[in-house]
Amino acid sequence: MRPRHLFPVVLLLATSAVDAVAGLPTVRNYGQDEHFDPAEAVSGSSSTPEQCAQTHQALWVTVPGHADCLRYYFAGPLQDAPKAEVFLDGDELMSLHNGQVVAASDYGDASPRILERWATVWAERLQIPYVHLARPGTMGSSGNQNDRRQQTETLEVDAALDQLKALYRIGRFGLAGQSGGGGLVAALIAERTDVLCAVSSSGVVAITARNTIRHQHDVTGYTTFWDPIDQVGRVHQAADFRLFLVGDPEDANVPFQSLLQYAEAATQAGLHPVVIQGIGTGALHHGLARTGVPLTADCLHGVPTDTLVAKYDQRR
Repeated sequence: MRPRHLFPVVLLLATSAVDAVAGLPTVRNYGQDEHFDPAEAVSGSSSTPEQCAQTHQALWVTVPGHADCLRYYFAGPLQDAPKAEVFLDGDELMSLHNGQVVAASDYGDASPRILERWATVWAERLQIPYVHLARPGTMGSSGNQNDRRQQTETLEVDAALDQLKALYRIGRFGLAGQSGGGGLVAALIAERTDVLCAVSSSGVVAITARNTIRHQHDVTGYTTFWDPIDQVGRVHQAADFRLFLVGDPEDANVPFQSLLQYAEAATQAGLHPVVIQGIGTGALHHGLARTGVPLTADCLHGVPTDTLVAKYDQRR
């Protein structure tokens, strides 16, 4: 199976999807070799504390008005790790096609064991404990990705990071996110003070600006968002915190100009963001996790910023 966050995405209509209603279906407690159900991702799902307690590598998170069971898949010496990398996948898992919500064609190829194997690949390659934290409603986590880009998603992922930190006694995080996951990274740094490195690749970091530039309504149907660009003034990290924004000027999904607008706002807030140009994979030139993931690890290892720019900046 190809790692979801490293390859181009082809969308497929999820014909077996259950209609999303107020009472969401219960998330499946996936065994190690059970493949994730695209219909579940499209419809959204729910869980209970009891079910979550019986689920391998899962965190029961509660925020005002919401509670979910979030799955995570990790490799490397996470216990008592002074630093660990956490990856958040993108919105390409879900999209709109001919007016209907769809899941990626390879969504159902993944399973818990496959995600753990890829975590092992990254942990060994990067020499850092690596965690794939499944966003609400995806990859075995309960929740509803149709409600992404709202404050609740940020708060739930933030709560999951708190639990991971306490459970494994992790010191500080490197956050890497692709696309919508990159937007979450930008939102999370306003909630936390323990992030050493934040890397947003093709990130939805200025949601309203992105939609305006594309002359499109947001695929979620929402018109108001928990927009990361509005949160930059709330970021209060340690002096050694570093923020990297990786984008492709030819990205047809997330306009490079929206990334630059966020960078300007972050600069005005005193965050000293570093913009790196990459060459995105796929027909939309959107896939940049293959840059963002190792960049995060190098940052955690203390590689100087100038060296990182020289290593990862690619221009046509």
